Amino acid sequence: MNTSATGQKADVSYKAKAETQYSIRYLLLQERLFHRVANAFKFINLLGGSAAFFSVLVNQTPIAAVSGLLVAITTTLDIVIKTDERARQCLDVRLRYQKLLNDRRRYTPEEYEFESGKIGMMQAPSISGLQYPAYNDTVRQLGHSKRVRRLTKWQSFLKCMV
Repeated sequence: MNTSATGQKADVSYKAKAETQYSIRYLLLQERLFHRVANAFKFINLLGGSAAFFSVLVNQTPIAAVSGLLVAITTTLDIVIKTDERARQCLDVRLRYQKLLNDRRRYTPEEYEFESGKIGMMQAPSISGLQYPAYNDTVRQLGHSKRVRRLTKWQSFLKCMV
């Protein structure tokens, strides 16, 4: 347990806690988006594969070709984007931030900033369209509704996706 020279615990600043809460929210939104995209890819693959199989049975070559192409495209996108891996990265970093926030009383403000910086350097995806939605959620959570920023259509769409 870290204490100041007077023997009292040093408290982590409000700003540092708010930044950590923002990071947690941002990573949570990204994690959820990657999970949703992964599930959509799996659904399309299942549906497209079933349609292709059925089309072959009833001798509908164009439907089989389109279904096969759809499955190939979504599989390729899933391999390139690595949705499950990226969701896992977000989860790992988010849990580290959450642990830091929960254990904040054990750190001096300097140690807290150092640990937060170390976590921030961990590899995690960054979807810029979710930054303002995460910011808005965080300021609402902290009771500062007047600081909410207007979202673009793209940001609103991404927010609806998660």
